[in-house]
Amino acid sequence: MVHLQEYNKRENKDETPILYLVYDPSKALDGVLSLKVYKLSEQFIKTYYSEDRFIPKNLIENKLSYKNIFEEVPTTLKNTFLTNLKLQELQLDEKDESLDVSSLAISSNYLRSVNSAVENLSDSIDSLNHNLGNLNYFQRNLSREVTKINQFKHKAKLEGKDPNDWRKQYRLPNAPSKMENLVISSLIQNYCVDLENTVALEQAKVAGVEKALEL
Repeated sequence: MVHLQEYNKRENKDETPILYLVYDPSKALDGVLSLKVYKLSEQFIKTYYSEDRFIPKNLIENKLSYKNIFEEVPTTLKNTFLTNLKLQELQLDEKDESLDVSSLAISSNYLRSVNSAVENLSDSIDSLNHNLGNLNYFQRNLSREVTKINQFKHKAKLEGKDPNDWRKQYRLPNAPSKMENLVISSLIQNYCVDLENTVALEQAKVAGVEKALEL
């Protein structure tokens, strides 16, 4: 980036800094555009052009660390997403030849995100219900076995036998994993939060369109 800035300044007489664009595609499915712009910080530029460059003395004097090599540039984005969102709400007469309905078939990351989240939420709820069924089954079996063991202990005491011999006669059922329920419950909570945030974002966008556009 430094070399590009030097070249731009030397060849084009342009003092504009070289910008570094960072895009996070993982947030696109949530309908969020994660886009940030950075430039080299003044601390870095001063250190770079100083004598001996990145020696401890220069780093201390210019207060340069790995945290401030880059400086975020405030950015204003202008796009047609809100217009596209509003167009999807229009009730179009397909018989009107002046309107190209096919051109308004705009794909939406928002819809894909919601559908995916709902499917995952439904699957997680099914898994949770299945695990709860296993837990109820375990509790019923455990209750029956405990009743039999208590009866065996009472009878053994009356007959002067060792009550602990019940271990030779009965075996308690294996308890289902509690960790799996915790994991599934956490997933359900996360899916619900994602849905709530996504819907809230879209509601805000729609409200903004209705106030800004007259369609």
